[in-house]
Amino acid sequence: MGSTRLLLLATLASTCAVAQVYKSTLPDGRVVYGDAPAPGARKVEQMAPAPQPSEAQRQAGEAQRQKALEQAEQTAARLRERAQERAAAEDEVRQAEAALEEARRAREAGRAPLPGEYLGTAGGGMRPTEAYQARQQALEEAVSAAEARLARAREALQALR
Repeated sequence: MGSTRLLLLATLASTCAVAQVYKSTLPDGRVVYGDAPAPGARKVEQMAPAPQPSEAQRQAGEAQRQKALEQAEQTAARLRERAQERAAAEDEVRQAEAALEEARRAREAGRAPLPGEYLGTAGGGMRPTEAYQARQQALEEAVSAAEARLARAREALQALR
């Protein structure tokens, strides 16, 4: 029990000794800080020790730092997720643009009638068959679908900006 008291007193004494700070003004006007007054100082002030936070304050500060760290990690995760969403949306726009270009090329290439898609008329003219008209309709619908896909992709990308 006696050694425990000595250890406690030694700990308290060392804490108090470290807390003492002196501001000494030398004869030439220089200011020196130290744990003892400077020899020959014309003025010596004992500085109040900086207040040490209590254990509760230290724990509260640590809890606050931990909460800030968690919030920063959550924000970083949300930013990474948004960046991935933006990249996916940009990729979808590129794919939709390519699909529209391909649908337009197919429509242009498909304008020429295939063998058997035009019939002769009694007056010596030619008229397209239902197969030609259905093929042209399908090509137009493919272009319209590609345009709609591109519009949706651009809207989705714009919503992420």
